[in-house]
Amino acid sequence: MNLKPSNKHILVLLSKKKNNKAIKKELQEETGFKPNAFRARISELRRMGLVEWDKESIWLTDKGKDFTKTCTEVTETATIVQKNMNKLDSLLNEEEMQTDNSKVKATVIISDLHFGDENVMLETYKSAVNNLINKLKEIAKEEEISEINVILNGDIVAGRGIFRGQEAQNIFNKGNIQVLYASAHILDLHKELTQIANTKYFVIKGNHDNHRGDNYA
Repeated sequence: MNLKPSNKHILVLLSKKKNNKAIKKELQEETGFKPNAFRARISELRRMGLVEWDKESIWLTDKGKDFTKTCTEVTETATIVQKNMNKLDSLLNEEEMQTDNSKVKATVIISDLHFGDENVMLETYKSAVNNLINKLKEIAKEEEISEINVILNGDIVAGRGIFRGQEAQNIFNKGNIQVLYASAHILDLHKELTQIANTKYFVIKGNHDNHRGDNYA
């Protein structure tokens, strides 16, 4: 479901209220929207079945609660990923200071592949990988690449139990099968990269890469 950022803002604010319910006038003031703009946005949300209201109050429907939970998880994951990226930048910078800077290093960041989901864009991934390999080979003709750092930046697999009804979207419901499937594709990439330069991997867990009972290691 595609929503305007301003509409998502209203849903997230409601999700933080007691019983996911707020006084309409107070919520409107909190969002900073003018009354007419606020009414237009909550009317859109009501048509989508995400909120309901009466004369004084507005609240999340069950559908709105589920949707808002997903929005919140995405925001939290983005925050965690950014913190991890900052740490990784620091580690890579320290390593650079201790090594020969006369050679080129390449960094490849792969994120949110969601292998195991029925909507995974496999052909797009393969096309991107082919373009990446060709570009690295072009660079290697001009400059020697000393090493390639591959950052698996979260949510490589679809995972399980992330949102309600997710199992219906999963091709493989068991986490270990998702990991096996993902590993096969990453191994194909690894074979290509190691023909260009020594390759290292940094793995950052996303919220989809963790589930009780699943051995994603």
